[in-house]
Amino acid sequence: MLTVLEGGGQPDDRLAVCDLPLGPWSGAEVQAWASKTGTVWHCDPNCSSLRNRARTEAYLQPATGTMADIRLPDRTHCYPAGELGDYRRAVDAIVAFDEATCAATAALKRQDLTLAVLDDGAHGASAEDSAEDVLGGDPLAGYWERCKARRARVVSEIRRKLDDRLPVMLAAAWVENGRTPRQHQERYVSFLKVAEDECDQRDIDATSGIRSFTNDKVLPYWLAGVARGTWPPNETKKRVDREVERAKQWNRKEGEDFHRSIREAWLATAAAWTRRLEGVAIGHPGEVFALFHRYRLGLGWDLRDLFDTVIPHASLDTREFNWIAAKVPAVFSLFLTERERGLTGLVLDNERMHRFDASTAALFLRNLMIDLGQPDLARHVRERGPGVREPERETTERSSSSLHGFGSGVSDARLTREQCLPALSAAIDGTALAAGAAPRSRRRPGSRQ
Repeated sequence: MLTVLEGGGQPDDRLAVCDLPLGPWSGAEVQAWASKTGTVWHCDPNCSSLRNRARTEAYLQPATGTMADIRLPDRTHCYPAGELGDYRRAVDAIVAFDEATCAATAALKRQDLTLAVLDDGAHGASAEDSAEDVLGGDPLAGYWERCKARRARVVSEIRRKLDDRLPVMLAAAWVENGRTPRQHQERYVSFLKVAEDECDQRDIDATSGIRSFTNDKVLPYWLAGVARGTWPPNETKKRVDREVERAKQWNRKEGEDFHRSIREAWLATAAAWTRRLEGVAIGHPGEVFALFHRYRLGLGWDLRDLFDTVIPHASLDTREFNWIAAKVPAVFSLFLTERERGLTGLVLDNERMHRFDASTAALFLRNLMIDLGQPDLARHVRERGPGVREPERETTERSSSSLHGFGSGVSDARLTREQCLPALSAAIDGTALAAGAAPRSRRRPGSRQ
């Protein structure tokens, strides 16, 4: 029987097929078909891969036992149609769901955060959706509820740890972005120099040079791992072990002293990298309320998905742009200073953070669209975040060209912070601006009357 985990679980505690009852498979007869010379069998007569039904066999299922005892031909391509197939797919979904939960629990014990388990269907059907669709009141329902409770405990712990870890994760993602030419590329280069200095002190070199080697083989992967939620010491150990092993393969004539020097050099390098990331995070304390382009941040999917699983926000998607308004860690503002067809985003407030939630963010975006003479777009603003899932509102409305980017207003003629402040002040006060009023005309900094 299923062992319910209290306070987390180890991988060997995970739910398995042998834990789950037969349900409708008990005593059922399953037909399977194959072509005349084929070796793949199909239990669904309507399977598109079934060429013909030249051969057929019947498989009587056991009356007692578990789903591990069901009888199907070797190399079965598909499950039976109807109730039996739905039940078996639910079994697969529950087992996969719990396996991911136990893997995330084991990672937590190592201080690693598995962000993927936070996803509750933000990108379509999740494992949870697949099981929910067919469970109802069947024999799997009790097992499924216990698996969801186990997942909820893990998710709660990951979210709690993110309060402290997210700023450093964002700092790692920001530094990694500097690998390609950007305004802050010198920060990425300074990380490369750390490795170069540590290796120079120990007379360690590489064919292409330490800086080039670090850029190609070490630094971007270390930063990406930390940004995804791996605890920096764990990511360091993985990279250091890999580099020592690489050195042993390519420098077979060198002794243990040389390999020890390599380990010391990379350990010292990664420790310095960690301190630098912490310094970036400490240098940007607290939170800010910001408006920004969703897809121009340079964030990986793991971090970008936090806006659907952890961070309450409001979004506005049009044919020309995808905006998010949200309260975010202050270090996030580093991403907004990048320029790609204007600024990536705007920091609007850094003081009244207790006033901002998904509802206030949505009210701000609606007010902004109305204030800028785009009331039709205000109808497409939606609240998003954990536990908030408004229906999609696709729009074909075209927007003013001034809304396609953000800027300082001095020379780029894009949306500025000053233009956003009236809508923001109204939203903080809980006031919805009335549609139909003429948009306000605001002089940009540096423009003439």
